[in-house]
Amino acid sequence: MRKEPYITASEIGTYCFCKRAWHLGKIGIPSASTRSREAGSEWHETHSHRVATAMKSQRMAHAFGLTFIVLVLLLSLAWVFRL
Repeated sequence: MRKEPYITASEIGTYCFCKRAWHLGKIGIPSASTRSREAGSEWHETHSHRVATAMKSQRMAHAFGLTFIVLVLLLSLAWVFRL
């Protein structure tokens, strides 16, 4: 009986790329590309953090822009009704 109840997308990708590498991984022999895979994972984690930070900055810019527009409209209305 299988230890894992499902096949991961990573397993499918490894199998499609190289059936022998998939098999060797399943029987416990480590891959020669482990370091590059770890470096790729680290890069993706860093990139994900940068994207999240950029999205926060974009939301703040939209909020400040909307606040500015509302403020300009309110000041314009105040100026018009004082005439």
